[in-house]
Order: sequence, then C-alpha cells, then structure tokens
Amino acid sequence: MVIKDHVGGVKPVHEKITDDDRPIWEVILELGACLTHEEWADLPNDGAINYRHYLYGQPKREVPKELTVQHTAKKQAA
Repeated sequence: MVIKDHVGGVKPVHEKITDDDRPIWEVILELGACLTHEEWADLPNDGAINYRHYLYGQPKREVPKELTVQHTAKKQAA
C-alpha cells in the first residue's frame, strides 16, 4: 500500500511521514502555548460552525448566542 504526498510523489505507508511521534493533541497544545492572550482573542470564536467560511470563503452561518465563547482578553477590555 502507498500514499501520495502533496507534490505528487508516492511513499510506502510503513515509512514515517514526520519525525514527530507525539500525539496530535500535544503538538496542538505546544502551538497554542506560543500565542499571547491578545492573539487568542483575535481568533474567530465561531470556527467550528463557520470553518467553510474561513477555509473556502462560503457565506457565514449565524451562530446561536449560547454557542459563542467570550475570550478572557475581550472580557477584560470591556
């Protein structure tokens, strides 16, 4: 069995694609730790519902108020 990489090459599945053997959630936590509170506050809080808008430019969907998240930095600024 083989997989295609993003530039059209082919790699056997048994080969490692990266040298990082950590679980994905550890990588995400490490990347998130690099952001300041202000940078976190600038991120959209409706990404789960409107990912199609942010990735593909489709119209935004209305987010129910009970699903919105208020970031700490925004609360302090208000």
